[in-house]
Amino acid sequence: MKSVIVILAALILAGCATPEPLHKKTLSGKPEGNYPGATIDAVRNTLLSRCNNGGGMSSTNGNELTCKKQLEGSGSIMTQLLIGNSYSTPPVFVLHYVIGQQPDGIKVWADSWVETQMSGGQINTMPTNDNHTRNIVQDGLDNLKIQN
Repeated sequence: MKSVIVILAALILAGCATPEPLHKKTLSGKPEGNYPGATIDAVRNTLLSRCNNGGGMSSTNGNELTCKKQLEGSGSIMTQLLIGNSYSTPPVFVLHYVIGQQPDGIKVWADSWVETQMSGGQINTMPTNDNHTRNIVQDGLDNLKIQN
């Protein structure tokens, strides 16, 4: 019981902290990447390689790509407490990309969330749209080197 109170106090205090400023504001409000002269296949393959080389599992469906990686350590424990329980699957971080053709090249939009599956099969999710996570995803898109 005492540890639950400490965790709740930490969450409340963390909510009072000044949020990290965004590195880049976008029209969609999501992390975005622009790749002039690239092809959809080249961008998709580069994102697939990055996901799999980082230890994630990837899947594609047309111009969408989803990368999932099981959370570890304290992040896993906190997520399990927030959206799961002792019977749910270990929490997973999900990074979902939509890849679109634009007049000047390819554009990628990214969404992210964490999820866990409950014992009855229900999937609980929680968006990870805090500025820190958005900055990490945005920096990853900005530094993406397309492999043609």
